[in-house]
Amino acid sequence: MIPKTREEAIQRLSANICEVVFRKKTTGDMRQMECTLDPQHMPIGTFQSLGNLDRYELQSDIVPVWDRGKGAWRSFDIRTVVNFDEIQE
Repeated sequence: MIPKTREEAIQRLSANICEVVFRKKTTGDMRQMECTLDPQHMPIGTFQSLGNLDRYELQSDIVPVWDRGKGAWRSFDIRTVVNFDEIQE
């Protein structure tokens, strides 16, 4: 089920690895990303490099995530999500 709010997405990502499919705002292309906010599924020290999630409040629809495929921080706009699944690991 697709999260309706940024807060719901962050809650699910904080406890899981998720596959998120969304439309990129810049190009309109579809993007699939395996991502998380669970520090157990990131390299050591990575979560601390994000800083405070509250700094993203100014853009309240933007969800920062650790992209496991790219090994880097990425983000998506919750309004452009077309699929959001938790992955069992």
